[in-house]
Amino acid sequence: MSITSETRIEAYMSAKLTVMEQRVYDALKDGPLSVEQIMDKLGMKNRNCVAPRLTGLSKKGVVKAVGKRHNEGGKREAVWEIVT
Repeated sequence: MSITSETRIEAYMSAKLTVMEQRVYDALKDGPLSVEQIMDKLGMKNRNCVAPRLTGLSKKGVVKAVGKRHNEGGKREAVWEIVT
């Protein structure tokens, strides 16, 4: 995919995302992350600020769960990445 196509797709997607969805999407640009990792990156303390945004982005076909990892509490959580 050319740079122009990528830029065009990114511009289209940013117009369709809420402010919080865009922040979560931008956090995932560096690679796959879990909810906890996204929270850390965005400086958030409540997972309810991030988890519903990932659900919304997933329904829009922008992100997908690609695996699981153990969080700091020892629980397994999904790892998310941008759909390419």
